[in-house]
Amino acid sequence: RVVMAITDATRNPAAWLAGISLLGLSLGAVQYVQSRRRLKIIAYRWVLKVPVLGRMLRTGSLARFCSAASTMMFSGLDLLRCYKLAAGSSGSPLLEKDSANLAKSIQEGELASSHFEANQDIYPPTLTHMVAAGEEASQLPELLGRAGTYYEEECNYMVDALSAAIEPILLA
Repeated sequence: RVVMAITDATRNPAAWLAGISLLGLSLGAVQYVQSRRRLKIIAYRWVLKVPVLGRMLRTGSLARFCSAASTMMFSGLDLLRCYKLAAGSSGSPLLEKDSANLAKSIQEGELASSHFEANQDIYPPTLTHMVAAGEEASQLPELLGRAGTYYEEECNYMVDALSAAIEPILLA
């Protein structure tokens, strides 16, 4: 029945017009939200609440953040610039927004792990503990690299689990 309904809809010019209009409105709405920083953060927080997608999105952005920060620290960039650029490369507007506060905290002499612990809605405890261990052992780039690898593997695992869950639906 669904296939027949889709076939009938593709033959109807009104359905094409409605579909194209809906697509155009959707793309325009997404572009408008992306151009407004405050709306982008609100939309991102909303998407993070979606059960599977939110966790996958958060894990992926943390993987990019950790890997980028680790790579830049290994290359000799200063800590403040590393965190700011890594937040920009993460794709998370929450990390980008918090990068200024993180830099301010570090300039005031606070450890990054203390800032992470105070902002657990952005930085998970696993990352906080790994950064604290890296700061204590003077091996922050290595442990950020390990955290990046951990989050990347976790994100890959979630994608595989989601694919396995969706596969029977697609085959039906």
